[in-house]
Amino acid sequence: MFKEFRTTERTTLQFRAEAFNASNTPTFLLPSAVSAALTVGNPAFGKLTGSQTVGRQVQLGLKLLW
Repeated sequence: MFKEFRTTERTTLQFRAEAFNASNTPTFLLPSAVSAALTVGNPAFGKLTGSQTVGRQVQLGLKLLW
């Protein structure tokens, strides 16, 4: 999303906001076939321990156009 503000006849100030993974939906890593987490009796059996994606990221920007 962005919004432009006219400062003078020849200049414009632009405010920009960008969001990545805005819903913060994780994509979990599956354990490998030789992982100790797949051994029955292991306390970590069946636990997902990581995520393939990063969390929600937001970046803001300000641009002066002349």
